[in-house]
Amino acid sequence: MKHAAAVGPSSMGPSSPVEAYKRALDTAQGLPRPRLEGEVLVAYTGAAEAPARILYTALTHSGSKALIAHAVEAARHIVPYRDIDTVLIYSPSGRDPRTLSLAETASLVGGGRVALVTPQMHPAYREKAESLGVDLVELTSRAPPILAMALASLYWAPKQMGPRAGRLEAEVGELASALEWAIETLGANPGHAGLEALYTPAAKPGAIYHCAATGCMPRPLEAVLSMHRGAEAVAYMTSVDEQDYRDVTASHTARGIKLHVIRINTDPITAGLYSILAALLITQKPL
Repeated sequence: MKHAAAVGPSSMGPSSPVEAYKRALDTAQGLPRPRLEGEVLVAYTGAAEAPARILYTALTHSGSKALIAHAVEAARHIVPYRDIDTVLIYSPSGRDPRTLSLAETASLVGGGRVALVTPQMHPAYREKAESLGVDLVELTSRAPPILAMALASLYWAPKQMGPRAGRLEAEVGELASALEWAIETLGANPGHAGLEALYTPAAKPGAIYHCAATGCMPRPLEAVLSMHRGAEAVAYMTSVDEQDYRDVTASHTARGIKLHVIRINTDPITAGLYSILAALLITQKPL
């Protein structure tokens, strides 16, 4: 079954982060919610790992059974050996043979429902996916796909339990102003676009986005301990993770390493999106 967001022309073209965010938000709000039943395997290729991790975090925090893996790992080492109820695949490209390989494997072994979140697909790839019974959630090519997928992942997040539920619902309800908040709060400096990107776990989506835009390789924050004197990097970090990295952050000055810390103090489920918005503001590249 094919779904597509109904928005205008098909060519995105150059745009500012603000314009790109508005298009991504409009697209995300128009996407249908995939059915996330039973144990969910969240799979990804390339930079689509960033939005995939946002949904994975939301699933685990809600108490759902969930796994996350690259599409090749999922196809070769998980789906053939484990009963999975739902396989949800994120792809950054409409021509992605690795996502179709996973969908085919899941189909052959009876791996439950398969859904694919993807930019507008090449007709041959769409035909193959539909022949496998994949539920397609296609984004218009006019919207930056990684941004749109990240926002959609929050809209698709399962309902949380307890008093936290209301706070998270309020945060998701205010996504229209999220970029404005990021601009005012996170201190993202476009002059840091050429630096290496480090991360703590909940902020990994931002480092993935940063490096997809600039060509670096995201590394865990512990990499500071092996960096040479005089090195400089952007560190994407959440307040939830920060206390576990005090030894690392305390050592960088003594080691002569300059860290530009993007500190995100939001709910852990929304922190991934805000780390992506910081990376967007630093790199100035809508993806």
